[in-house]
Amino acid sequence: DISDNDYLYYLISSPLVKGPAIKSMSGATGRQRANLDKIKQIEVPDISIKAQQKIAKFLSNYDDLIENNNRRIKILEEMAQKIYKEWFVDFKFPGHETTTFKDSPLGKIPNDWEVKKIGKEYKTYLGGTPSRNEIKYWNGDIPWLNSGKTNELRITEASEYITKAGLEKSSTKLMPKFTTVLAITGATLGQVSMLGDEMCANQSVVGVYSNTNQEFVFYLLKDKIKKLIQNASGGAQQHINKDIVNEMEFILPTNNILNDFTNILKPINLEIFNLLHKNRVLKQTRDTLLPRLISGEINVENMEVQ
Repeated sequence: DISDNDYLYYLISSPLVKGPAIKSMSGATGRQRANLDKIKQIEVPDISIKAQQKIAKFLSNYDDLIENNNRRIKILEEMAQKIYKEWFVDFKFPGHETTTFKDSPLGKIPNDWEVKKIGKEYKTYLGGTPSRNEIKYWNGDIPWLNSGKTNELRITEASEYITKAGLEKSSTKLMPKFTTVLAITGATLGQVSMLGDEMCANQSVVGVYSNTNQEFVFYLLKDKIKKLIQNASGGAQQHINKDIVNEMEFILPTNNILNDFTNILKPINLEIFNLLHKNRVLKQTRDTLLPRLISGEINVENMEVQ
């Protein structure tokens, strides 16, 4: 009767405990571990279980909102992928009942659709990294991301920031908002995401951009990326490159079908970005309040928490 389990979770997640625990770590790189005896000596506020429960409830309300948004994002993403598959894989697009088909290098396709190459139809970018030895290239205001960010459903935050000099004096390129990015090497090979803002990337990332059909490009590459890697590497080589992406053939629908698809998918895509932004704000607010609540800076004794 002296502690609340949910409160303990937030307590241990807070800088009050996590900071000293990290400082106590020792051992070889990659095999470091915190010192249990030192963790036991970390001093924490002695507050009533009633106050603990209020703090836990207050913070869990934020987590509940975040989880609810995550569920909505998952539903929206599944809906978008289903529409893409129905229209461009199963060919059950509006008006398909009266459509005739023709042979193509990619199999039978609707008569008025075409086989194109990514590099001929869309703008592609290869990232780069400004020299780490030049301080003047870093800590600017231009968003730059590493390939690990492609693991995210949509990219709303940069990994780091570079300066204008860093952009001009390196091979990295500023890619437009809503560019589809894919990792072309390493542990993230084949991961596909979309930029929520103008950003640069490192040399392990290729960007593909369409002025009018960003959503089509995004789901096209998500659908084709595994086959692209297999065809390029034979299943052994652990990378692809910009040239391979440029040479990838795909089926290009008519403008009318693409416009209809974009009109349906764009609001879904924007809502996903909106919910991700809300979650980022909720997490920042929660993480700012967490140490202040646990340290007692914000007194909860007389606070009503629902």
